[in-house]
Amino acid sequence: MSGKKLKNTYDMNLFKQSVIILLLVFCVISLWSILYCRKNWNDLNIPLNYSGDELAHLADAKAYLDGDIKPFLFKRIKHLGAPFGADRNSRPTTYELLDASIGYLGRTIGLFRSLNIIFLLMHIFAAVSFFLICKNFYRCKNPIAFSLSILFAFSPYMFWRNTSHIPLSSYWVVPFSLTIPFTNLENKKIFVGSIFFSFIIQGLSNIYYAFLYGQVLFFSLIFFVMRKNSSKIVKTGILLFICVLSFLLFNMDTILYIYLHSWNQQVLTRSFPDLLRFALKLPELFLPRTHQLDFLQNFAESHYYSKMPFLGEAGASYLGLAGIIGLFLIVII
Repeated sequence: MSGKKLKNTYDMNLFKQSVIILLLVFCVISLWSILYCRKNWNDLNIPLNYSGDELAHLADAKAYLDGDIKPFLFKRIKHLGAPFGADRNSRPTTYELLDASIGYLGRTIGLFRSLNIIFLLMHIFAAVSFFLICKNFYRCKNPIAFSLSILFAFSPYMFWRNTSHIPLSSYWVVPFSLTIPFTNLENKKIFVGSIFFSFIIQGLSNIYYAFLYGQVLFFSLIFFVMRKNSSKIVKTGILLFICVLSFLLFNMDTILYIYLHSWNQQVLTRSFPDLLRFALKLPELFLPRTHQLDFLQNFAESHYYSKMPFLGEAGASYLGLAGIIGLFLIVII
């Protein structure tokens, strides 16, 4: 095939993929509007939740909106927590850009609308990232990649976390995190994109996903060392270095504050019961706490949940029927 024909074929495939992605975005927006009952501009001004950790995110976003705090700098809100002010420096966070985005966008459209739109974007990003990996890495056919992307964007985990834990809802980074070390890093565009991802993941998602990505890079590096693949060793090592460097940068305010004022152990420690609660329990991946199918819910309740002395975040870990089937296929294939 001549160079001109090859370029025309590439352009056509790129055009088709772009059209499919636009259709995917439209479907995600439509489904999101229906499932969350946010069908017009006024509906977007109603928060999905207004309790728990969401209040902390809203408080930080409001502080960014008002200009009381800025990313990367010490965070102290003088007009809260009188007479000393509200000190936000002792708790390390890697999702500063996420809360800042909610706040800065809220200056234009309002805080609750901003939160809901950012949450909608989490669904869109999840669908698009999954589709791109399915199509370009695993070479899935369009109908399969499209359908799986919708399922991934509207997983049970997303409904469980929702805006209450919006950094956890930003799991769109996971497909990229699992595949970047094994892509063609010799391609300059892919490598530059991977560098950008390695840096920005620290500011737009939860630290758990940053640690996941760091572990994938670390064990991939060991694998490439064993295979004596010098090019992959260098590229993966650079990405791992940037991942660690960006973590330090996004937490530099906290690190410096701790250095100057010592540790706040009440913020940085978890009790033993909390460790039991938040630790992943493998049976809960497969057993729903609530389900549309009564026999599944009743089976899980009678055989597991009613008998366990310590439960995790029951329901948060459940993969869903499609997720369980997918995990089974990964194992056997």
